[in-house]
Amino acid sequence: MRERNEQVQSPTVNAAASARVDGAATTAASPASLRRIVLRPFGEGLDGDSRRADLLGCTTAGMTLVVDQPMRLNSRFFVKVKLSSVALVVYEVKQCEPLGRRFRVEAEWRDLTGSATDRAANAEAVVRALLAA
Repeated sequence: MRERNEQVQSPTVNAAASARVDGAATTAASPASLRRIVLRPFGEGLDGDSRRADLLGCTTAGMTLVVDQPMRLNSRFFVKVKLSSVALVVYEVKQCEPLGRRFRVEAEWRDLTGSATDRAANAEAVVRALLAA
């Protein structure tokens, strides 16, 4: 298994900067520069519908999101990412806390599915692709 502990961030998605989301303080880029992504929860008891989220930060170990609905601890979701082709990155929810009228989610990277070339990609390439789209 690859090491995923090195942090890679874009200038517009910086987890060290201070911002406000829905009136609540958080560590993130300004709300105007938050990166919108689409995720799809999966697993037992989940509807599997796509959900929009604001990406606050992304590292080779995981991501921090702000979502409209709470997510269960240890539930999983995937995010599409464009590498050599479309690949799916699977994350597991490790923390979900209220943030104003929304929820801040910390999730760990669990798996990458896609072509053989994409599966061989290093974690830094995946993070760059998530932040670039």
